[in-house]
Amino acid sequence: MDCRQFFYIVSLPRCRSTWLSHLFTTDVTRCHHSLLSDYYSKAFHGLINTDQLYVGSCDEDPVSFLMSEKPSGPIVVVDRDKDDCAESFRNAFELPDDFPVEGMLETYKIALKTIAKMPESISIDFEDLEDNSTIFKIWRHLLPGVPCYIERVMMFQNTIIVVKNRDLSMALDICAKNLHLTKGKYIEALGSGEILKWQQQQ
Repeated sequence: MDCRQFFYIVSLPRCRSTWLSHLFTTDVTRCHHSLLSDYYSKAFHGLINTDQLYVGSCDEDPVSFLMSEKPSGPIVVVDRDKDDCAESFRNAFELPDDFPVEGMLETYKIALKTIAKMPESISIDFEDLEDNSTIFKIWRHLLPGVPCYIERVMMFQNTIIVVKNRDLSMALDICAKNLHLTKGKYIEALGSGEILKWQQQQ
């Protein structure tokens, strides 16, 4: 019998997802980053094939997470102001001129609200991630059987993880291919909200 327990963190882009995936990876836990954010319905096999007792994924594409096939488990939704996300997103990546950041984030917000209503889901404000008590709250929800030490939390609070890849072209190509779209049509669908419909057809 499979005794593993699965957990999930879902947010908008630019909400410390890489940082969170490292924080929630220990000697008895494994938190993947963006495992369910690639528009591949069978991506959850990456969860199944992990040996640790507690296995999770931290994803910044709520639409793809919502539609993915995955085991049940507790969820933490990290919510950030859309305008702040948009500014951070533009600053972090080299975007095509026609990339519809606001439209994409609006679509993601709709999906995030749906996830937040799921039975095992709790919501956290992005700004509160700097509060140690918030980290302990998340930890208790996701990993109730794993001790969380203040020394570890403090170490991570003083750690900045820099993502070097500032070019989204490859990620856009992969998502477009998996949705059977050209990259241009994929970008257009992100901005118009049609991405939800494209995803449901797969």
